[in-house]
Amino acid sequence: MQVLRRSNIALNKEKIKLGMTYDEVKKIIGEGRMTDLGSGSKLYSWDDIPREITVQTSEGKVEQKSHTMLSKTTAKVTEDQFNKITKGMTFEQVVSILGPDYQEGSLKKSVDTTRRFVNWVREDKKYIKITSEGD
Repeated sequence: MQVLRRSNIALNKEKIKLGMTYDEVKKIIGEGRMTDLGSGSKLYSWDDIPREITVQTSEGKVEQKSHTMLSKTTAKVTEDQFNKITKGMTFEQVVSILGPDYQEGSLKKSVDTTRRFVNWVREDKKYIKITSEGD
C-alpha cells in the first residue's frame, strides 16, 4: 500500500483529466498500484484507508476516475432543496439549488458520453447522489 498525504491527493485530484495517459497521472500524484483488467484495461489505485483514488485506463488513456473521502466539505442541504431537483436539470442547475459543497465521486467516459457522479454529504451522513450525463 502506498500511503499518501491527504493534502497531496486532495489538492491534485482535479488535475487528473479523462484522456490523460497513466504517465501524466503519475507525474501529478505518483506511482499507483496496478491491476490488469484484461482487454487493454488497467486499474490504478492510491490509498490511505479510508481515502482512495482510482483511475481506470483503456488502451493507455484514462477513461474513469473516482475517489472517496477526499473532500473536506460538509453539505448543508435540506429536504426542501432536495425536492426542487428534477430529472433533466443540468449539473449547474443542481449546484445552484444544493450549493457547491459536493464531493465528486467519479467521472467515467464511455463511447459517446461522459457520466459524472457527485454526492452532497451532510454531517449526519445522509446524502444526495446525483448522476449527470454529457460533457
